[in-house]
Amino acid sequence: MGATLDGSACHFRTWAPNAERVTVMGSFNEWRDAEFPLRRDPEGTWSTTVSGVRAADEYLYVIDNRGGDEHNPGTRGLRRVDPWARDTRDSNGNAVVVDVPAELVSSGLASDPFVTPAHTDWLIYQAHVGSFSGNGDGVDTGPTATGTFAQFEQKLPYIKSLGFNAVALLPIHQNPGDGNEGYAPSHLFAPESSYGSPLELRHLIRVAHDTGLAVIFDVVWNHMSDFDNRLWDFDGMIKDGGIFYEGGERTPWGPRLAFWKHEVRDFIVANAVAAFAEYHADGLRVDAADEIAGDVIDAVVAAVRAEPRWHGKLLIIEWGGDDRMAQPMLHTEPHVDRIWALADPRLFASAAGVGRPADVRDSVGSIRELLDLPEAAARIRYLLGSHDSAHDNEGGGRTGFRYFTELAGGRNDDVARAKARLGWALSVAVPGTPMCFMGAECHAPGYWHPRRDANADHDDHRFDWRSCNDAFGLEMRRLVTDANQVWWDQPVLRSAPLEVLHVDEDNGVVAFLRIRDGGDSMLCVVNVAASPWPNQGYSLPIGGPARSARVLLDTQAARYGGPGFEQAFPLTTTDGRMALSLAPWSLLLLALQTEASHTEVTAASWR
Repeated sequence: MGATLDGSACHFRTWAPNAERVTVMGSFNEWRDAEFPLRRDPEGTWSTTVSGVRAADEYLYVIDNRGGDEHNPGTRGLRRVDPWARDTRDSNGNAVVVDVPAELVSSGLASDPFVTPAHTDWLIYQAHVGSFSGNGDGVDTGPTATGTFAQFEQKLPYIKSLGFNAVALLPIHQNPGDGNEGYAPSHLFAPESSYGSPLELRHLIRVAHDTGLAVIFDVVWNHMSDFDNRLWDFDGMIKDGGIFYEGGERTPWGPRLAFWKHEVRDFIVANAVAAFAEYHADGLRVDAADEIAGDVIDAVVAAVRAEPRWHGKLLIIEWGGDDRMAQPMLHTEPHVDRIWALADPRLFASAAGVGRPADVRDSVGSIRELLDLPEAAARIRYLLGSHDSAHDNEGGGRTGFRYFTELAGGRNDDVARAKARLGWALSVAVPGTPMCFMGAECHAPGYWHPRRDANADHDDHRFDWRSCNDAFGLEMRRLVTDANQVWWDQPVLRSAPLEVLHVDEDNGVVAFLRIRDGGDSMLCVVNVAASPWPNQGYSLPIGGPARSARVLLDTQAARYGGPGFEQAFPLTTTDGRMALSLAPWSLLLLALQTEASHTEVTAASWR
C-alpha cells in the first residue's frame, strides 16, 4: 500500500471501498486531477502505475464518493493524503514519494552491522526528540523551539555515557503542528516533519547504532488526532468518521480506529512492519495497548515474529488497566516481551511519601507491594516516572504532574534528592528492565513540556542542560552511571529472581536477595525512613553460614551528595547478623560471598 518506486515508475495503491472513482495527481503531472485513474479490485482497493515519478514528488488522491445512501452523499473531487504515505510536507500537507531502498543505502542502514540486544540486556533511556535540544546548550532550534533528528544525533554520546544501551523515542510520527508530545498522530507512516525527513530519521538510527544504542519506537495505534486527521471520511463515507473509524467509538484522547475491520488491522500491522523493515528499529512500545483490540496486537506480534531477522526485537505493551489482564500476552505464543504498567512508579512514590503524610509502616508496605508485583522480570521499571507523570500541558496548572524530585520536595532539598537516588538504584536492583525518562538522571526541576507554555514564572520546560551540568545534576548523573555499571557488571541483576529476606516495619528497612545458582549473589538493603544508622548501627539478620560482603553501591555516598556513612571493612557476619551503616532514604547493593571458601552464595547454600 502507498507509493512504491520501481525504477522509473511508481505503483500507487490505496483502500477506498466507497469510491466510485479514484485518481492520483501530483507535482509529476502538474496536478492534473483526471490524468491517472486507479483501477478497483473486488475488495475496494485501488491501484495504478505511473511512469516518470521520482523521489520527493508530491501527490494526492482525488476521490469521488459513490453516493446512494445517507452515509455516502456522493461528494466528488475529494483531495486526500495517502494514509500509507511514507512522508508528508506537514500534518496538513501533501504526501511525498520516498525511495525507501535508496534511503536505506544512503543512510547506512542497509549495511548496518548492529545487533539488537539480547532479551535480558536492555537498559533504556526515554527521550523526546523535539525538546532534547535548545534549552541551555546553545543549540538553535528555530522559532518553534523544536529540535530535529540531526540535533538529537549530537546528544547520543551523552545518553551512552550514562551507561544506557537503548533509547526509547517518544512518538516520531506526524502530529498536528510543531513541538508536540507526539501522542496525537495525524499520520502513522510519515515522520514528524518538524523533526526532519525520513532519511534524517534513518541516519539518526544508524548513528545511534554506531554509538551502541538500540532504538525503540513509541507507536500510538489506540487513537488518532482530532486535528489534521487525514483519515477522517477518507473515501467520502461519513458514518462515524468513515472507513477507518466506523464503529470504533472514541478513546479518552481521540477517535478510535475500526479495529474490527481486517483492512484496519492490516494497516496497523503494516505500520509495525515498516518500523523494522524500513527503519531497522530494535523495538516497539505500544502506547495504551489496553485500548487496542487484542487480535490486532496478536496480528502485530505474529507478523514481527514471523520474520527470522526480527526474532530478537523487543515488543513492549503499555497497560493502563489491571496488570493481570496483560499477563497472558506475555506467555501465549507469539508473545510480547515486556509490560509497561502503571503500578511501579505509583508504588515507589507512595514509598517515598509523595502526596501523603510520612509513615514508615506505609512506606515499607509500598516497597513490599512493589517487590511483589507480578511478572517481575517482564516489567519496565521506571520508578522515577516517565513522560506521562512529568508532563504538564496546562502551563503549570496540572497538579501532581512533575518530575519525581520536584514531587518529593524539589532539587534544592537534600531528602528529595536522596529519594530520587534511591528510586533509580531500586529500578536497577529489582528484576525487570530499568527505564529512565530524560531529566530524571539530573534532578530536572519542575515539569516537562516540549514547547514554550503560559507559565508566567518560567515558560521553557524542555530538557534543561544547565541543571544537567550543575552540582546537583552531576551528582545524580554519577549515581545513575554507577548504578548502571553495576547492572552491567553483575549478571545476577539481569536474570535472577528476587527473594525478600528481611522486613523491619518499625525502622523502615527492607532487604532482599538476588541469587543465581552457580553464579553471583546480591543483597539489597533499602532504608525508607528518615532515621540514620551510622557506625554499623543496624544489625541485619541474614542467617546461614559466615559470609562477607563488599559494597557495590551506596546511594548516600558522598560522591552522590549523601552524608557518606562509613562501612566496616571487611563486612562480615557474626552469629548470622551483619552490622551495617544505613543513611536515611538509602539503598545498599552488596555482593555476597561465603567466608570459608570465598565462593559466591547460591540459593541452596543460603537455605
